[in-house]
Amino acid sequence: MSLIGGVPQSDAVSQWYAEHEIEEQESGLNYTVEIDVTPDNLDDLPDLANRFAAIIKRRYNVPAYKYVVPRTFDSLMRFHGVLSKAWR
Repeated sequence: MSLIGGVPQSDAVSQWYAEHEIEEQESGLNYTVEIDVTPDNLDDLPDLANRFAAIIKRRYNVPAYKYVVPRTFDSLMRFHGVLSKAWR
């Protein structure tokens, strides 16, 4: 799974990437994260989604997060649901 450009960022999200040995790549205005999703780590996606959602529970500096964060959260949860049904 790839998250490209406009990916919401926070310390908690970066910590999740570090815990899962995922490299954050930044190139100019583009910010990319590639996550290998397997049946073994599928249930880690809701935790990542919740860390994204937590960004807008307090003040944040990026106005676009008002729209981007809920969409990212919903997409990750939907992706988790689809793969859960397919892989189980």
